[in-house]
Amino acid sequence: MPQSHAFEIGRTEVRESGDNLMFKVSLIDFNKSLVYSVRLYYSFESSNPRDDTWKYKNMAYNNSSKLWETSVKKDASRNTIHYYVSVNYNGTSITDYEREYGYGHSDSRTDPMFQAMCIAAFFIFFIVFELVMRYPLMKAKKRDMEEEENAGKMEEGGITKCPHCGKIIPEKSERCPYCGSELVNSESGNQSKEITMGDN
Repeated sequence: MPQSHAFEIGRTEVRESGDNLMFKVSLIDFNKSLVYSVRLYYSFESSNPRDDTWKYKNMAYNNSSKLWETSVKKDASRNTIHYYVSVNYNGTSITDYEREYGYGHSDSRTDPMFQAMCIAAFFIFFIVFELVMRYPLMKAKKRDMEEEENAGKMEEGGITKCPHCGKIIPEKSERCPYCGSELVNSESGNQSKEITMGDN
């Protein structure tokens, strides 16, 4: 009469080692002489164990670690593996529930393309930041220089300010080129008045 099993499938450990995924599983309170095989079933494509993309690998017992171990080569086009463990114990198959493991994510920081993108993003941010911070200062400095230049020209004569929009215009202008107001120069040449368009 077959003996009933009195053990549990313990924790399954997965770690990355180069191009391989290393699997280790512990069996709690088991009699090794009654364990016929331990298999790792896995698929990179489907989470449904009934799908025909699922494969299996036999796991070997490691006497030093007291664990059942095997390795699976990564699928470079995927980043997730679905798996479960099945134990044939004393003629009875015992299956753990299906799990998944994502791989390749932690290595992205060492990828040369990722590093180049980070450096480029930093320089773009720095340049934009400098432009945003310096533009108001540059604009204010340009405005101050223009005001100083215009003040000097006004002292020398030949230009004046439009009394309506405040823009610098030639002193003898009949119309402001900025706001369109019509101007009539006085005898002193320092004042002007608007002629309302349409007046007779």
